[in-house]
Order: sequence, then C-alpha cells, then structure tokens
Amino acid sequence: MAVQPLESLEAIAEHHLRNMDILHKRALLLRADGRTDSEAADLEGVSVGTMKSRLGVASSEIAMCLPPGRKLTGELRGAWVQGHLACCLADAVEQLSGSAA
Repeated sequence: MAVQPLESLEAIAEHHLRNMDILHKRALLLRADGRTDSEAADLEGVSVGTMKSRLGVASSEIAMCLPPGRKLTGELRGAWVQGHLACCLADAVEQLSGSAA
C-alpha cells in the first residue's frame, strides 16, 4: 500500500491568516496553551459563550484551507497554531507575553 500524502497538514502549513481578528488569535493561543474555555474567558474578561464563539470563528477560518471532506480537529488546529506562531500569530503572542497570561 502506497503512503498517502498528508494533505491536511500541508494545507495547514501553507494557510496564512495574518489578518485574523486579534481577539480570535488570542483565543486560539490561550486554548493551545492548555487553558479551558472558562479559564481563557476569565483571562480575556468575557463570557464562556463569547470565548467559544471566538474559537469557533477562528477554527472556521483555519478549516477553510482543508481538502474537501476533511474536518478540522483539535490536533489540526493545534498544528496551525504551532506552525504560525512567528507569522500570523506574532502580534497576539506579543500581547499575551506582555500580560499575565
């Protein structure tokens, strides 16, 4: 059996979202850092519902690059975050690094 290409991972690596709303970026980073929705909401001063909404919008933006029929998993979302810390997420990383996050 031939090895299939890792299309989803390749797409995630190439999918830049520098113009994503900063609040959505912060939500992604807080979750990737292991914060629960409740903890992230408390840190951002918003409701849990608002935090879930921010994560949903950010996840949808990431998922747009996936091949047809593929779904965005938590692992793929984390791969996107890890792969884009220095480019797309740099401004949010800087903000959160300067705060008590």
